[in-house]
Amino acid sequence: MVDGIVTSAKVTSSGIGYTSIPQVEIDPPPMPPRRARASAEVVNGFVVGIRMLDGGNGYRTIPSVRVVGGGDRDAKVIATMVDGIVTSATVINSGIGYTSIHQVEIDPPPMPPRRARASAEVVNGFVVGIRILDGGDGYTTVPAIRIVGGEGRDARIIATMVDGVVTSATVINSGIGYTSTPQVDIDPPPAPPRRARALAEVVNGFLVNIRVLDGGAGYTELPVFNIVGGVGSGAKAVVNVSDGTVTGFTISNSGSGYTVAPTIFIASPSFAP
Repeated sequence: MVDGIVTSAKVTSSGIGYTSIPQVEIDPPPMPPRRARASAEVVNGFVVGIRMLDGGNGYRTIPSVRVVGGGDRDAKVIATMVDGIVTSATVINSGIGYTSIHQVEIDPPPMPPRRARASAEVVNGFVVGIRILDGGDGYTTVPAIRIVGGEGRDARIIATMVDGVVTSATVINSGIGYTSTPQVDIDPPPAPPRRARALAEVVNGFLVNIRVLDGGAGYTELPVFNIVGGVGSGAKAVVNVSDGTVTGFTISNSGSGYTVAPTIFIASPSFAP
């Protein structure tokens, strides 16, 4: 995969017994986050049920659900979430006095992290200001900012962050000698937790390599993983993790008897589907 596009596919095990051309099934890309929608059912002033209109997508935690409007009072609802989708909502308190149209409001899923962008203002060789072009989204800590290029040196900038967005950047040292406008490099926000994926490669019945297809994100410790299927047995490996991402595997025992490539199942990091 290059820049989000599948550019090639490698045969790691040729299999056996194909009498006609098989289909090739490729997992779809992840869906963008989408807010769930629902409607309330009211009988004699009481909220008696919630009907899901759209379960949304991309939820990492169970969202809050509120019944609003209609002269409402005290109705309470809790959601159920499976694989990032709100599958149902249960009324735990019917409230009282709902006399007109009432809405069901479900918290939106988190937006994908987005890197902030900014430009520098230079006067007489000094960096005198930073203009935020895009505050980004998903920051959990204040990102570092670097001034790159422009032939000068020593400019230092600090960012201000509010609710995951970079709102401003302050020059604390203007540096010196900038003969052209430098670039402003802002650290990206952390990627949301994501399960890693890997593919086993078998030669002559032995597991010879485990290739990382997607290193995932958010691993704070070595994940549990299993080598499953493939008819053979005995293969063992050690997983390597760096900066929250699975970077590779070291084969410690190639096993034997694998007639097809086994499946590599890697556990999710915390809070990932």
